Amino acid sequence: MSKKIFLILIILVLFIPSIIHAGTYQCKDQEGNPGYAYYDGLVPCGREVCVGESKEWADQLATTSWKIRRDMAEKNMSFANACEDYGGKAVFVGCTGCHLLIMADGIIDYVLIYIIPPVALLMILIAGVMYYLSGGKPDLRNKANKALKYTALGLFLIYGSFIIVNLIFSILGVSAWTGLNSGWFNFQCTPTIGM
Repeated sequence: MSKKIFLILIILVLFIPSIIHAGTYQCKDQEGNPGYAYYDGLVPCGREVCVGESKEWADQLATTSWKIRRDMAEKNMSFANACEDYGGKAVFVGCTGCHLLIMADGIIDYVLIYIIPPVALLMILIAGVMYYLSGGKPDLRNKANKALKYTALGLFLIYGSFIIVNLIFSILGVSAWTGLNSGWFNFQCTPTIGM
């Protein structure tokens, strides 16, 4: 029974927050004028996105994306009308290879920022409860110790690997001979969309 509850908690932690994720990316119109696109969810293309002219506008919209969803639900507005109320223009955007990179970057950021920390906290909490309830049961105490050890090891591998790769690339001078001056983890991909 406890395995089913644990599985339900993991599913809730993994999938419910994905409904509320929002992001932005830089784009340009047919004439090359810069713009920023706001999208809701993890997929940045294949539907309407809200396009504006400044990064500040897009970042503010991404952090307050619940306002657009609220307006759509409570005021029975379309996405285009809700977007226009916040100073943007709704544009249908087809998918390109650049959007695939944007989506992969968004998913990686989402997992590293919104999924792994709550799951690690949940595992530490479960290990703490197991340790507290172990009393005279050494096998339960051993399970709690293993859970804490593997959680810490997993966090080190996930977040430490980024630091280790960055350190190795800095020592080797990869940015000098590859042109990755902004870092190996950054990419410049600016899709052209009809604004």
